[in-house]
Amino acid sequence: IYDFDDQAYVDALNTNTLGTIRLIREALPHLEARGGGSIVTITSAGVKQPIDNLILSNTARAGVLGFAKSLSTQLASFGITVNTVSPGYIATDMVMAVPEDIREKIVAQIPVARLGTPEEIAELVTYIASDKAGFITGADISANGEWVRRQIQAAVSRGADVVHFPECALSGYAGKDHKTLDNLDWDLLRLETESITALAKELGVWVILGSTHRLSDGHKPHNSLYVIN
Repeated sequence: IYDFDDQAYVDALNTNTLGTIRLIREALPHLEARGGGSIVTITSAGVKQPIDNLILSNTARAGVLGFAKSLSTQLASFGITVNTVSPGYIATDMVMAVPEDIREKIVAQIPVARLGTPEEIAELVTYIASDKAGFITGADISANGEWVRRQIQAAVSRGADVVHFPECALSGYAGKDHKTLDNLDWDLLRLETESITALAKELGVWVILGSTHRLSDGHKPHNSLYVIN
């Protein structure tokens, strides 16, 4: 914290947090005039699990996520969705400039054993901004799953046999992280759960995972704990 003065924090908040707020504020009248639309903010996985030595980014980008989640409930009735994409390690110029031995350590922690590509993030954003995703709002895609996987890997490296996560750690809470469960992306939640299950199997560790379970028609989804062997 002693490495940066107040101005460094002001600059980071101006660029990341206020920059996002100003852009959205300018765009809103146009979205309202056309009867709806989609806003997608892009942060990083650091909004849920801060990345070491990136205190300015971690602080400012978390503000973007909080703003987007707050805005999503206010704009839903206008037909405007607001979602956030929080990428993990992507093969950008900045990441590829990291020394190869460090990149190899990063890749070793990723379940699919490779960096993501900018094109994959672009395709995800394109889908979220499309009419096909018109029912999804207030979501922070994949940030929770990335955080869970990192915690499992860190626990195993310290010799843990069981890793226990709190209620709704993966899915988020209805009424807090999501206005309702109606806009929860169940397909993505299933894929994230399968990824965590595969990682638990690969590492030979028990995982108790807090999430939300989609019950059959006519039954309301329930907060659940999955016991993954």
